[in-house]
Amino acid sequence: KIVGGGFPIGVICGRKEIMELSNTANLDKTERSYIGGGTFSANPATMSAGFATLSTLKKSKNTIYPKINNFGKTTRQRLTKIFDGRVKVTGKGSLFMTHFLKNGVSEINDAADAARCDSALLHKYHFEMMVKDGIFFLPGKLGAISNAHSQKDLDSMFKASERFSESL
Repeated sequence: KIVGGGFPIGVICGRKEIMELSNTANLDKTERSYIGGGTFSANPATMSAGFATLSTLKKSKNTIYPKINNFGKTTRQRLTKIFDGRVKVTGKGSLFMTHFLKNGVSEINDAADAARCDSALLHKYHFEMMVKDGIFFLPGKLGAISNAHSQKDLDSMFKASERFSESL
């Protein structure tokens, strides 16, 4: 998503020695293989948006990444406090996932623990925030904080979460 600056695009990447296998620049014409094009291959708008996004991220990496990672840490801490033992909030950097505990799960150590959590309650939580507060989550999925988010956005989510927690 970032590489396309919000536009649809697919990217293939990997270790240099693997990627060199698709580099035909040093081969004779008869030895070349061709990587097929697609709908969004070299689309000028997508390439421009992606270049602008990556340039901005590179130029501002010392402000953007600390900001969103701090917001992620704050979000994990606040949601843990708001739900007072009824959830485990996992994640790293700007990402977070709220796990409503049930079935004897008290810690999230692996995918099996996460799968035993209350996904129906997580969906209800996400749907209520969408309907009542205009806060969008892909229901049942993790949260991702971007540079576009502000402290006001987080505070709105915390307020909605407090209301939901009180209803439990």
